[in-house]
Amino acid sequence: MVASLTQSDYPGRWWIVLPDGRIECRLCPRFCKLNEGQRGFCFVRQRAGDRIVLTTYGRSSGFCVDPIEKKPLNHFLPGTSVLSFGTAGCNLGCRFCQNWDISKAREWDKLADTASPEQIALAAQRLGCRSVAFTYNDPVIFAEYAIDVAQACREHGIKAVAVTAGYITDDARPEFYQHMDAANVDLKAFTDAFYGISRRFIPTSRCSINRTHHRQRLPVHARSPVRRVCITFTPETSMTAKAAALGVRVVANC
Repeated sequence: MVASLTQSDYPGRWWIVLPDGRIECRLCPRFCKLNEGQRGFCFVRQRAGDRIVLTTYGRSSGFCVDPIEKKPLNHFLPGTSVLSFGTAGCNLGCRFCQNWDISKAREWDKLADTASPEQIALAAQRLGCRSVAFTYNDPVIFAEYAIDVAQACREHGIKAVAVTAGYITDDARPEFYQHMDAANVDLKAFTDAFYGISRRFIPTSRCSINRTHHRQRLPVHARSPVRRVCITFTPETSMTAKAAALGVRVVANC
């Protein structure tokens, strides 16, 4: 998957033109407003002419075969392997990020490999992985790429897993999650005071989890008291409830 690399400039989605001529990105709740050539907080979404482009489409910062339990997920394809990969950039700025060298990379051309959606699906199949996980940095910021990879994987019978902070707008959330078979939503903290320390921390992930658990009465499984929450569905959960609660499609009893 290694090749000569250039910025991809893949046509992005979820943006509008403002009356003052700037383009507003509508993918995450930062709503970055960009003039020509400017990049959003995530660094990988950029204004190019009269549109937003995704500069990391088809690019990866690395691959690794992991046990699915490492994601972690509760009763989702237990005992199987998952092909993990990410890109670069992030729409959060957590000071405790363990992947900061990837999520805040500004010279990721030195790190990235090219990888088309079909190549990733075939690699997972060749390595005996039953799923592919978007991880290391948040897949929300490369949503177009993640969706295409998920579709390619599905054609080969491989599941798609999103490891995410859930920091995504109502505009983009349904389509993004409808292509995922499982999701692990990171909860960064339990208090509004923590999220209020800096504009970098905004409790969108907590809102998403609360919406899922309390409004749809779906089970939410916590791995630790602070960082990570797994959203799963019981076999009795209707497809309507699943779609209403982030649009995640989870195959039960795998």
